Amino acid sequence: YLPSRCQPKCCRRLTRLAKKYGSRLTLVPRPAFAEHLRILQKHDFTVWPSYAESVGLLALTSLAAGTPVLTFKQAVLDEFLTLDNSVQIPTQVLYNKLGVPTSTPDYVHLGQMLLDMDGPPGRTIATQLQTATHKGLQARSREFDSAWREVCDGL
Repeated sequence: YLPSRCQPKCCRRLTRLAKKYGSRLTLVPRPAFAEHLRILQKHDFTVWPSYAESVGLLALTSLAAGTPVLTFKQAVLDEFLTLDNSVQIPTQVLYNKLGVPTSTPDYVHLGQMLLDMDGPPGRTIATQLQTATHKGLQARSREFDSAWREVCDGL
């Protein structure tokens, strides 16, 4: 939620949702990176209704924090988002002149998916996704630290 990039109507809706769901939905304008990771780690999902993607950095960051992603299905995201770590809403994908995919977002479908995820079947799916996303998280963290130590030692 970045107010400078969010349309006023969308910001109002997000604010109403935050009031309705209390601590279950966090809106933080421009968090520092470390705070961003803490926010991702303490939630069930990263809801990311992106309609144009270049590298999918937020989804990768969410997975690195051990949090599954709810997003629109796009070609770039298919490289690392799977049925084990995300819920991807089908969408039509078009490519611009640079080859960057742009989807035609279906916000009604997204809204329904969010409502479905709030019920018992959705919570079961959320638990399964969280378990799969956390699997091997400590080992991946150790590998990451080791690789960076090796890179930095070579400098």
